[in-house]
Formats: sequence, C-alpha cells, structure tokens
Amino acid sequence: MVATYLHEETPVVPQEIGFTDDVTTRKLAPELLTITDARKRFMASAKILDHFSMGCGGGGIQEKVVKACPEYMLVETELGMVKKQYRLKDQHQAAWRPAAPSERADIRTLHNWTEIVKHPIERKEDLAGLEMPDPDDPSRYEGVEENVEWALKLGYLPVGGINGFFANVWYNFLPFNLWLRAMVRDRLFAEKLAALNGEFNLRAGKNLLERGVECLQWGDDMGYKKGMFFSPRGLQGPHLALA
Repeated sequence: MVATYLHEETPVVPQEIGFTDDVTTRKLAPELLTITDARKRFMASAKILDHFSMGCGGGGIQEKVVKACPEYMLVETELGMVKKQYRLKDQHQAAWRPAAPSERADIRTLHNWTEIVKHPIERKEDLAGLEMPDPDDPSRYEGVEENVEWALKLGYLPVGGINGFFANVWYNFLPFNLWLRAMVRDRLFAEKLAALNGEFNLRAGKNLLERGVECLQWGDDMGYKKGMFFSPRGLQGPHLALA
C-alpha cells in the first residue's frame, strides 16, 4: 500500500478475499466454523486466504437479534430498521433482480434469504423524528486498541470499518427507490440524508484512527449491471460530493 501511494511498482498487488456466508465457508473451509474465538478464526482464515490486513473494529450502524426462529432471525438496527434474515441452507444462493417501485425491499436485500420488514424512513416526514446514535460513544470501540496491538505484533495492517457514504443511505435509512427519487425530485431531502450519514461516518472513522487503525474501509455500491445508480454529472457540487 505504501508503494502504491509512492507510485512504485510492487511484485505483488495485495487484495482481500472473504467467504460471503456460512454456506460458502462450509463448502470451502468448514474448519473455520468450529472456531469461536474471533482472533483465532481470523488467523485460520488468513492462512487459507493469505490476508495482509486485519479488521480491528467497526464504527458502523450496529444491529442485534430481537427474535430467533427455526427458519429466520429477526434483526433490528439502532436506527430502527427491522429485517428477517433467513437461515441459509445449501440450496440457497443469491437471487439479484431489479426492484420494482412498489416493492417494500431495497435492491441490496433481494436475496432469497433476507427481507426488509421496516425502514427507519418510509416517507420524507420520517426524517424529522430520526435519532442518530452517538458516534463518539467510547463503548462502540471497545477492544479496538487491543486488536490493533495484536495485529501489528503479527505484522498485519490494522483496518477499521465504517459505513459507505452513498450506499449506506439505502442500506440503513430508507428504501432504495425512494433514495434515487429523492436525488432527482427532492434534492434538499437527499442532501440532508447524505450529510447526516456522512457526518456520522467521518466521526466514526476519526474515532477508529485515534485508536490506532491505519486504514479505513467501507463498501459503497454505486452501480448495477448496466450503469451507475446516478449521473456523475449531477453530483458535481458540494451538496452530494460525499457520494
């Protein structure tokens, strides 16, 4: 990574690969599922996949299981999103498809194992009552410094995770189609959402860096098979530059 910053050639281009779910893990590396200790599991995974970095903590939106059933788990985020996560079976596989405007689901969760029950923002008026968690709460980063120390001792790049600046709006706040319509028909509403999400992410990232992580990472889906979710030309100003 340092060589990349210095525009130097390197014999190896580092990359990070991970198993997408327990079904994949069970097929390719079943021994990982028997390891409950997070650090030991990372080490076992690193040996298989040749990792160069170690995740030392996250500053994203947190969630918890509020109900566990034989077929699914009911999960709720601290923003108030509720979703059903169906327990994976060997025959399950991702089933991506475009989301119709009438569907109560976002495009990210149209697998055959996840269903959105409720978004924190179902309509524009819901934004006024949304309560954001405190990204400066020290309890959100418990264990980060210890993990960083452990990673450095073993020679891994300590990494911290935050939410994305564009996709997280429809990951955790409102339906995908409502977010796209807002960018076209209600720019002020879209700007408020982008700023709310962006400020939280930046403060979370600052907390992780202050605790020793040397790199921040996030996922940020911005396009689909045939193009982007938005026009880059329409995002030139400071209002939605975070995307």
